[in-house]
Amino acid sequence: MDEVRSAEIEAALMRHPTVANAAVVPIRVSNNARALYAFIKLKEGADGGQEMRRPLAKYLREQDGGQEIRRSLAEYLREQVGSLGVPETMYIEPDLPRHRVGTFKRDILAEIGARELD
Repeated sequence: MDEVRSAEIEAALMRHPTVANAAVVPIRVSNNARALYAFIKLKEGADGGQEMRRPLAKYLREQDGGQEIRRSLAEYLREQVGSLGVPETMYIEPDLPRHRVGTFKRDILAEIGARELD
């Protein structure tokens, strides 16, 4: 079910006018629970703020140049896929790791998300 939900969230993010690429991966937060983490690359010219990689909740608490984009992404996802479709954490990344064939390196993205839990 995580895969279907992840794909749906990715598709919704890709329809947002500031998003160039997006990958959503489930991260195990406990034995019985997973949280969805989104990794987002903005289109050229979209302002992501000074520090590119921080959790969305932290961005929304702070006053930085990317606050409006992050709030916009969360609101957009609520409208498109519902409240349960808003990932627990969203990262704005300058580049997303990919395999030679163009698919995302989800194992690396999951590792990054898991490190943030520690």
